[in-house]
Amino acid sequence: RSNMAGAAKGEGNFDLARSLLERIAASFRARGDIHRFANALNGLGDVAAAEGNHDSARRYHHESLDRYREIDDRWGIARVLADLASVDLQAGKYAEAGSALKEAAQAFRDLGHQRGVARQLESLSWCASRQSRDEAAVVLASAATAIRQRIGNPAKQAERDSVERLLAQARARLSPDAYAHAWKEGLTATLDRLLRIDTAPSA
Repeated sequence: RSNMAGAAKGEGNFDLARSLLERIAASFRARGDIHRFANALNGLGDVAAAEGNHDSARRYHHESLDRYREIDDRWGIARVLADLASVDLQAGKYAEAGSALKEAAQAFRDLGHQRGVARQLESLSWCASRQSRDEAAVVLASAATAIRQRIGNPAKQAERDSVERLLAQARARLSPDAYAHAWKEGLTATLDRLLRIDTAPSA
């Protein structure tokens, strides 16, 4: 049923995907299998997000997050935080997205999953760019690039295109010196330093 739900979602058959996942969630909840129940809830959140129903997606993801925290499933926690941030980014809720992304980056760092850290930093750079914090966006994008080069895991083409668009925008807005300084800073910044960067718009 999980595979069928995934296939249905991929084909845009959201009603079928949701129906299957609801049955899966009910089954695992009845069995007391919290891990798989949480996974099904997160899947329901993904379906709602694909439909553009951000409020519903947020509710499912938060409930999934609570269940994963209940059993201290750190992989599940990190994954749901990233999914929750994605919903908030789509909805234009940048403050909420930034908070979730920073927490997700820390969670992936604790798991030793550097690719996960890089992806959260890329999303944070996009979040900063959307709020006209161009220097912060460049620092974060640079740091993500450094991680990916270090672990030999280049971003997918769509991800590279997204980062390049925000960098092109930053180059147009910043002086060459400011851009170069921000890029250089990101290459050596620690994650703790990066997560203290304010991505919110100036008051």
